[in-house]
Order: sequence, then structure tokens, then C-alpha cells
Amino acid sequence: MKDENLVDKETYKKASKRVGFKIHLTVFVIVSLMLWLIWFFVFKRDAPDADVTFLKAILFVDCFWILILISHYLIVYRWNKTLIEKEIKKIELENEVLKKKMAQLKKESEESEVK
Repeated sequence: MKDENLVDKETYKKASKRVGFKIHLTVFVIVSLMLWLIWFFVFKRDAPDADVTFLKAILFVDCFWILILISHYLIVYRWNKTLIEKEIKKIELENEVLKKKMAQLKKESEESEVK
């Protein structure tokens, strides 16, 4: 019963992170679209050759936010899984080494008792 709860908690945690990423992506698309529409209808329409400060600001925000989204995606879908798998393999290797050392120590102690 405890294993089922653990799996359910892990599944819930993973699903929660994925939903968080999808919400983040949705917010990005909505905000970016609004900024581009504001630029198009307010700034570009009135003076096509006007100062491009707002355009540069939108481009900067979009580029920066895209980098954050890529990082968020990699953390949720890629890195987290591979980091956990690497850590599990490392722990398993350490356990094997410890088991071998314990077996060797046990064998040595048995040999010393026989003598």
C-alpha cells in the first residue's frame, strides 16, 4: 500500500510540474501576443518610421522569456529525469562496492577465526 502512495505522489508531482510548464507557456503566448498587437496597432500604425524603442523592448522580453521557457522545459521534461537516473546508478554502484567490501571483510574475519 505504501508503494502505491509513493508512486501516486511521484506521478502527481511530475504531472504538476508539466502542468506548470504548460501554464507558463500559455501565459507567455498571451502576453507576447498582446505586446505585439499593441506595437502593431498603436506604434507602427501611427508612425511606421517612429522610434523603435518599444519594438526593441518587446524583442528583448520575448528573447529573454523564451530562454527561460527553454530552461523550464528542459528541467521538467529532460534534465530532471536524467539527473535522477544518474543519481540512482551512482547509488547502486556505491551499494555494490559496499557489498563487496562487506563480503571481503566477512571472509577475512572467518579466516582469522579459523586460525
